[in-house]
Amino acid sequence: MKRLLLTVVLGMFACPVFTQGFDPDSSYIEFKASNWWVNTVSGTIKGWEGTVAWDAENPRQSEFDITAKVKTIDTDNEERDEHLRSADFFHVEQYPLVRFESIRINDLPDAGYIAVGNLTIKDVTQEVLLPFEVKSGKLVGEMTINRLEYNLGEDESTFSIGKEITVEIVCDLQ
Repeated sequence: MKRLLLTVVLGMFACPVFTQGFDPDSSYIEFKASNWWVNTVSGTIKGWEGTVAWDAENPRQSEFDITAKVKTIDTDNEERDEHLRSADFFHVEQYPLVRFESIRINDLPDAGYIAVGNLTIKDVTQEVLLPFEVKSGKLVGEMTINRLEYNLGEDESTFSIGKEITVEIVCDLQ
């Protein structure tokens, strides 16, 4: 009986867990915002840290808790990047990170998944839905947020910076 119990206990520890980590250097957040109704400004935020425990065999058991360093923001315009880092927008001195922490992962009826989680930007945390797919070893998801709900800039006018920001998250699995 002792041998059977020992075999069962050892067998539990020997079962592999099929989770994957991520490559923080090639993972990024890309954002797009309208500018003066004729332009689209896009950029990236890199500098990821945290945990991406993707379980392809059982996606509902997966967990995401990632942060990205806002000081890495890059729109190919240094003057604009400095303005985005300032207290007018992200205020990176006080709020250096954006964070996404999953609450649960669900299958979508057609294909893909949806992560329900908390998105924290500056001092605001809101529950969001992030639909995503697994493509070529990457988790790729897209959502739209209202920048004013996260205290990113002011409501200057509909002609300058759009309120709705499209956010694409690309997580390169290892």
